Amino acid sequence: METMNDRAKRRSPKRSVAMIMTVVVVGAFAGVIGFLWRLERDPVVNIPVHTVPSPNAFDDYARAGKLLQDARTVSAPVRRGTSRVAHLPPAVQDRILRDNAPALAAIRVGLAHPYATPSKGMAATKFDYLMTDRSLVRLLAFQADVQAARGKWADSAQTSLDALQMSEDIPRGGGSLPLVVGASLGATARDPLLRAVPHLDLVGAKAALRRIHKINSEGQPYSQTVQEDKYSGQASLMEIFQKPDWRKKILQESLWVGGAGKDVESRVRSALTSKQDLMNSYTKFMDGMVADAEAHRLQKNFNYFMFDP
Repeated sequence: METMNDRAKRRSPKRSVAMIMTVVVVGAFAGVIGFLWRLERDPVVNIPVHTVPSPNAFDDYARAGKLLQDARTVSAPVRRGTSRVAHLPPAVQDRILRDNAPALAAIRVGLAHPYATPSKGMAATKFDYLMTDRSLVRLLAFQADVQAARGKWADSAQTSLDALQMSEDIPRGGGSLPLVVGASLGATARDPLLRAVPHLDLVGAKAALRRIHKINSEGQPYSQTVQEDKYSGQASLMEIFQKPDWRKKILQESLWVGGAGKDVESRVRSALTSKQDLMNSYTKFMDGMVADAEAHRLQKNFNYFMFDP
């Protein structure tokens, strides 16, 4: 006769298999949930907030931009080597400078202050201020050309150097785009300066040379520019990560680190890569760029004289 003990022993293998299957299913489910959670977890990244000087020339230039008059005439592009005022009667030149006296005064207040682009925190940097700064540098070049047309060569040289100093201010605290804009505006500033130099006496030439050395010595190191590009890229990634379709957006904008594109391989790699891994890959790449810049293995990839003022 079969005892209860015998029946329990006969059922135990089935019970063991059921328990094992349960553990496997629960473990697999937990693993999938954990994997999906890791894929979508926001990365941990330290994007520092800049400490800006007070007063900050950035604010002075912004104030000057609001005071700018006759912007279309003042900021119109001209061909290299061409005076900005040759086609304007002296009376019009005087009126434009008179209307822009408050803007010019605000610019020169800024030139006496340190400059730093304010941090945008976690938001991607906006560059609308660069258009205003371009108009202000062209205003200074306009004034320099008026002074040159009236034989005031020393004044024209110093005004051109004001424009050059402002063009060197603009990249501070920013990445590659402010650097390129500053370089372009440097060409704008040098155009009237090069016309004034042959007319300077010894005193004026020495004063201009001293100021040029000072401006050059105060420029932002290129490694810092690359560092700012890194922070800007990290901030942009963090913004994209907040969107439900962030993987699609990264593929569309070619931000996929390790191979951009819409092919199947890129899509699969995108689907199986976490936000943190993507951020780590980008950060590692940019850290290498910063190290190369600090070791002077990475140079500015443009020529300051290639831009049309």
